[in-house]
Amino acid sequence: MRTAIGQMDGTARRLRVLLREARAKQMSNRLGCFDEALSRADVAARHAKEHARAATDAFARLDVDEARREMREVISMRESSREASTMAGTCAAGKLDFPAPETTVVLVYVPRDQAGGRFSK
Repeated sequence: MRTAIGQMDGTARRLRVLLREARAKQMSNRLGCFDEALSRADVAARHAKEHARAATDAFARLDVDEARREMREVISMRESSREASTMAGTCAAGKLDFPAPETTVVLVYVPRDQAGGRFSK
């Protein structure tokens, strides 16, 4: 649960950076999208923390079924946070100085003579 919440906190921090960057670049057409993504990520993190506390309390009471239900909620909230991150990445697509979340872009150019007469990418 701590890992999931840590990931969610990291997502929220990253989205705050995106929002600040969009404000600094005066990208008013993107602010609403980034703001909504950040709101979703913050709400998901807050709810996840509540469910994590409930799971810890349930484990302390030896109520394993309740604890597992609460843990599933934490995982569900982590997925909501990831969706918010993806949403922000879609908003940013090509507009900011850093790539969309959780992606790495690698372009490989092969000379024509090594690609069988074609230019490959």
